[in-house]
Amino acid sequence: EDLFQTHIRKNDGSNATFYSAAKPRVVLKHFEWMETYGITGVFHMRFMESLHIDNNRNWKTTVLRNVKSAAEATGRAFAVSYNIAGKTLDENVLDDLKADWIKLVDEEHITESDRYIRQDDKPVLRIFGIGFESVNVDDTAKMAELIDWFQNTADVKYRVFLVGGVPSSWRERINDSKEAPEWEGIYDSLDGIHPWHVGRWTSIGNFDNYYNSKISPDVEHCRQKGILYMPTMWPGFSWHNLKGNSRPINQIPRLGGEFMWRQAYKYAANSNIN
Repeated sequence: EDLFQTHIRKNDGSNATFYSAAKPRVVLKHFEWMETYGITGVFHMRFMESLHIDNNRNWKTTVLRNVKSAAEATGRAFAVSYNIAGKTLDENVLDDLKADWIKLVDEEHITESDRYIRQDDKPVLRIFGIGFESVNVDDTAKMAELIDWFQNTADVKYRVFLVGGVPSSWRERINDSKEAPEWEGIYDSLDGIHPWHVGRWTSIGNFDNYYNSKISPDVEHCRQKGILYMPTMWPGFSWHNLKGNSRPINQIPRLGGEFMWRQAYKYAANSNIN
């Protein structure tokens, strides 16, 4: 009863079925697997695109409730991660995000859960999309105001330890980052920095070079500023499933886990990486 029929036909002519995270048992099963394999917890991505539509917000909030319940049932941890990178979004998304967080705190009591992730005795909140060249949110004054609200001026129950999901070149403000000098102050005002590193290296050797030239200086910058630094660790990559035969099946090879293990080893060896 947790599977849904679709009109997609499999090779044998039968209809494909899919599960939905709107079903509590589906999410619980994922968290049970996390418990079995020693995964501590999750950031639950809450996409801001279309969140203003009641039906969309309702099912997205249903999934978040399922995450909260499953985390509490299995002893896992969770936190909310907003995504402001939608193509239809603009500066107004920052006001919508604030309003949504107030509802999650007041109506869903999300931060009252003993499984909600906390840092420095504050609930952790991540916002992905800050400073990306490809994201339509350009108003640094409005962004600074939102950050200050979360850190200082909001009622205490709404305040958070704020982690920014930022571009890989955030410190230099080049390539995937917006270049305006005001973004330096935005990045430096965050409590935590979580750069998007997926696809930035294609082999173990590439990673070692990238670590030395980019990540290590990023870590030192954050150490000096008192910012928590959280690099992205990823297992490999391919567009094949989404884009078909035009892309190779093993575009960035996983190497039997060695590709990801090298990242884990380097990160764990650096006392300034959290």
